[in-house]
Order: sequence, then structure tokens, then C-alpha cells
Amino acid sequence: MPPKPKPQLFPLLLASATLPTVAFVSVIGASPALAQTAPPPALAPAAPDPMAQVRAFFAANQVGQGVALLKALADQKNPVAERELAGLYLTGTSVPRDLKLGASWLQKAAEGGDIPAQLRLGLLYLNGLGVEKDIAKSIALFQAGVDKNDAPSEHTLASLYLQGKDVKQDIPRAAGLFGKAADQGFTAAQADLGLLLTTGQGVTKDIPKGIDLMQKAADKGNEQAQANLGSIYLVGAQVPRDLPRGLALVRRGAAQNNPQALYDLAVATTTGTGLPRDLPAAIALFQRSADLGFARAQNNLGLAYRDGVGIEKDAVKARLWLQKAADSGSPDGKINLGLLLLQSKDTPGDPAKGLALLQSVADSGSALGRFNLGIAYREGFGVAKDPARAASLFQLASDQGMVPAQISLALLCQNGVGVPRDIPKAVALYSKAADKNSPLAQRFLGEIYLLGLGPIAADPVRAVALLRKAAEANDTVSQFNLGVAYSVGRGVAADPAQAVVWYQRSAEGGDPKAQNNLALAYRDGFGVSKDPAKAAALFGKAADQGIALAQTNLGQFYLTGTGVPKDIGKGIEWTRKAATQNEPTAQKNMGVAYLNGLGVAPDDTLAIQWLQKSAEAGQPEAQSILGTLYRLGQHGVSQDYAKAFALLIKSADQKFPPGQTGLAILYYDGLGVAKDSARARSLFQQAADKGDPDAINALRKLGK
Repeated sequence: MPPKPKPQLFPLLLASATLPTVAFVSVIGASPALAQTAPPPALAPAAPDPMAQVRAFFAANQVGQGVALLKALADQKNPVAERELAGLYLTGTSVPRDLKLGASWLQKAAEGGDIPAQLRLGLLYLNGLGVEKDIAKSIALFQAGVDKNDAPSEHTLASLYLQGKDVKQDIPRAAGLFGKAADQGFTAAQADLGLLLTTGQGVTKDIPKGIDLMQKAADKGNEQAQANLGSIYLVGAQVPRDLPRGLALVRRGAAQNNPQALYDLAVATTTGTGLPRDLPAAIALFQRSADLGFARAQNNLGLAYRDGVGIEKDAVKARLWLQKAADSGSPDGKINLGLLLLQSKDTPGDPAKGLALLQSVADSGSALGRFNLGIAYREGFGVAKDPARAASLFQLASDQGMVPAQISLALLCQNGVGVPRDIPKAVALYSKAADKNSPLAQRFLGEIYLLGLGPIAADPVRAVALLRKAAEANDTVSQFNLGVAYSVGRGVAADPAQAVVWYQRSAEGGDPKAQNNLALAYRDGFGVSKDPAKAAALFGKAADQGIALAQTNLGQFYLTGTGVPKDIGKGIEWTRKAATQNEPTAQKNMGVAYLNGLGVAPDDTLAIQWLQKSAEAGQPEAQSILGTLYRLGQHGVSQDYAKAFALLIKSADQKFPPGQTGLAILYYDGLGVAKDSARARSLFQQAADKGDPDAINALRKLGK
């Protein structure tokens, strides 16, 4: 959003545009545009212009003669000469700089009724430059110009009342003065009044009139109007969004080195809004804006150096630019500098200063400051962890309508951290944030309704509706969850093809679980045609991100040459990675590898260890294998029918055919359990129906 209007700088000009142009900084506040000064009073037609010869000397680079003549005319009480001589002394142009002498000449010109001199003398009293700071005198001088309908004076006094820095803020009075100057065609006033009317800041909102005034000023080349109007069209807040028009306006402002326009153009270039995304070009624009003192650009440049976005990472420069932004009064700059000082690993931190910066922004009533201070207390950044304090800060920011604070407080309520566990309150907070179209809140709320939580009953249909909203907003986790819902038919009719659609979108967004599930779909032909090569590639992406199940599947693909060239070494490597993450199937596979010497030296001890871990995790094949080893007393284990029975019954209860067959043998022979031929035959039959060859053989021998 464009900032509130700022007063313009006033140049100290000699009467002719051919003479040097110099500007001095007003304490009213820096502003991109230079306002035009009123021309000097016209002389009587019959009299020669006493300043003409001065201009001629300066034009001919005869500076000494020009200064001498200017002094002579000033000594004759020529107010224009007095004013322009003052300008030379104030800026040190062609004469040694002398603020007091410059102020005294401005005083003489002002006493002679020269309106531009009165205005500039007022600025000196406002700044305390060459004179003692005196706000009352400053305002009286500005008012003298206002009484004579001088547009620059009207605009300057309006700016004072708008900002309320040295006088009590009075926006309606400021708007009235801006209006008088704007009616005279003063572009800076048109720009500032237009922004007030468009945003309704202290005045009755009138968007059409505000836009019209800013457009008039922009058409006359006022860079701040171009920047403000361009920003409005880029955002589309008060008017329909119009990217081409917005970009054209900010480009015009940027061409005049308007810092806000440079910043907005940098943001558009960063995000690729209406033009190609180009991070190095964006950094260059942020740099130009930051060099002109624009706090938001300084903040963004600091973040770019901190994170290495579009530029080489540099912690020292990051801290430098964030410090500049903070020194400029930017709340974002203070927050980001505070977080850097609390968390920095690349430069010496300063937790006390970092916390103080966050506290200062929070104390100002800023929701963002309260939220980030809450994060510091929740995570223990520069202070002892204090979830209760974090919760109270999140509550304050949440009450101000800040969505991240609502979500953070909801998480604390959901988990009972820092506050009593309160699922209904968590749901209420998630709902507020979800109603503001927060994909994260929609996802968390959808996950609660998907299965139910505490007193909140499951509502799968509502859950899917919430997850769909978040998924359509490109929340990759919600896309994955929606894919699962379509896979299993929860809250929506089962639809493998739709499941694949959402897995695909999530996988393209980098979600590793979605990549794994999409790989499974291509492996098994679930909703798509079987494609082992695609499955292998997707397992690889998920495995690289540490998904243990994908590592298991990728290892199996390499061991069997499915979708990839067979490579026992790689197969064992990926299987071991998954097994060390306690993935039960990978642990079983490592046990089998050590039993058979597949890619590793045979080792019964390691084999049994891996199989034991897998079996304890409930893996039915590991239970079956280990149970069989105890039944036969092989590979380093003593024959133990009781242990065999305990393992095989667990495997059989999971309907694993070899486990059913192994258990049937125990029942048939009465090993570790009372002999039960009928039970044995039933188990053999169940396993045979699933194609287990040992069960089929056993039934054949039993004479089925």
C-alpha cells in the first residue's frame, strides 16, 4: 500500500533556471519530488530587470562578477537578490557556506514581503539551520504565505499538520490546505490530497476524486503521484487491478529516482508481477531505493543479503541494511534486525538488543511486533522459553485480527502448551483464520475434522471442503491430504484418478510424501498406467528428502532392477538408510540381506537383530521369517517352539500367507501348541487361497 503523503523538498533557486539549482533537507521529512517555487515578483514593465545581468554573468561562468552584482543588488534591498544571495550562502555555492549569514539575508528578503523567502526562512526555523529552532516563527512565516494564497506555503503547512511532528496533527486542516494549493495546480498538493481522498485517511473517502487528482499530478511529471498511483493500480486495493498501467506509472517514477517507485518496481521484478521475474535486476532496484533512504527497500535488501536471494549471502551487509531500516523507524526493519540478532549464526549476535527491538515494536501496539516477540518466547530466542508469555502475546495479536497469530495460538491451545488444552478454542481460532482464506488454517482445521479430535466430531465432508480450498491455493500438504482422501474414499467417493491428480500437484510442489504416493501409484497402476521408471524417479526424489518408505521402495527397485538398472550396492545403501530410520520393511530387508549375503557379508547375528526390530514393529513378514527360524533352530537361534508360535500367530493375524502356513504347521504337528488338525487345515486353506505355494503343497499332501 502506498505510504501517507509526505511534504516535498523546496529548492533554493536563483531567479533563472540557468543558474545552479540546490536543495536543502527539511526536517518535515524527505520526499521524492521537488516542488516548484513561486516565481519572483515581476518588475514594472518599463523598468529593466535588475537580475538580468546577474543571470548573464552566471550563464557566462563569470561567477565572481555575478556574486558581486548580486551582493550589490541585495545591499539595495532587492528582495529577490536577498533571497538568492541567501541561497548561495546556505548551500556554499560560489561562496563559503555560512548558514547564519544565509539566514540573515533570507530574513531581510522575508521582511521585504518576498513570499519564497518567507517560506524558506520558515523551513530554516523548522530545522534550526542558521537560526534557533522556533516552530512558532516557522508556522507564522508559512501562514504569511498562505494568507497570500501561495501554493508552496499552503502545501508546506499542510504537510506539517498531516504529520503532526512539530504541531498537533490536524488532517482535516491539512486536507483543506492541500486543496487550496491543488486548486492552483500545485502538483505536490494534488498528489498528497489525492492520496488522502483515495485512502480516506482523516477525510471522507472519495476514490474517484483522489485518483483524478493523482493522475493530474502524475501527468505533469510529479514522481510521488506516479509512485503512489502506480502502487494503487498494482495492488488493486481502491481501484480494479491494472498491472500494465501500474507498471507504467512506477516506471515513470523510478526514472526520476523516486525511492517508492523503485521499491515497487523491485517488488514486481522479484515476484514476476506483470513482467519477467529477474532477481538480480530486482536487487539493483532495491539497492537504488535503499541508497535513497527508503526504509522498506533497506529492509528487503537486508533480507536478500541474509538469505542469499538474488545476491551472494552476506551476514554483515544484511545486518548493516536492517540496521539502516530500523534506524529509519521501520517496524519491519526493527523486527528483522531483532530476529537476526537473536538467531544469527554468521555474525556475533546480541540477544539483549534483539529482544529489546522486538519489545519496542510490540509496545507500540504492533500486531506483527507482538507476534514475533511471541515467537521469541515460544522458541527461546534470546530468552528462556516461556510458552505462557508467548500465548498472551499471540492472544493480543490475534485480537487485532492477525492470521499467523490466530494460527499460532490455536496450535498452543490444541496441544495444551502454555495454556490449558482447549480444542474448541483452537477450532474457533482456526476458523477465523480460515475465513480469511488462510490455506494453513484451512489445512489444520480440515485435518481436525477429517478424523475428529477431542470433543470435535469427525466430519469428513467438511474436512474435504476445507482441504480443497487450501489445495486450490497451492498448499502442497493439503493437496497430498486431498489425494489420500480420494485414495481411501474418506469424505468423498474413492477416485484413484483424482487421487493421482492431487498427488501430482503436491509432488510438483516438492512434497516428498506426495512424491512417494505418486510413485506407488505408478508402481501399482493405481489411477494411472504402470510405469516403473516414473515410479523409480519419484521414489528417488522422496528418498533424497529423507522419506524412509521411499528409501525402502527405491532400495527394493535397485535390488530387483525395477525401473532402474539392477544395482545391489545401491539397493543395500538405500535400504540401510531407511532401516536406520526404523522403517520396518527396510529392517526386514536388511535382515534378509544378512541372512543370504545379498550385497553384504553373511552375518546371522546382524540378520537376527534387524529381523527382531522389524518384527517388534509389527512387520508380518519379519515375524514370519523369525518365527520360522525359531521353529527350525537355524541361523544362530536355538529351536524354540513357544517363540515361534508367538511370532507366527502375530503374522497370521495380519493375514500374511507364509505366517498362516507357518502357524498351520505348528498346529498340525502340535509344536508349542496343542495339536489341532482342523485349525491347521483352515490356516493352510487361507494361505493357499492367496497363492502361497507351501500351503498349496501341504493341502495336496493332506489329500484335499
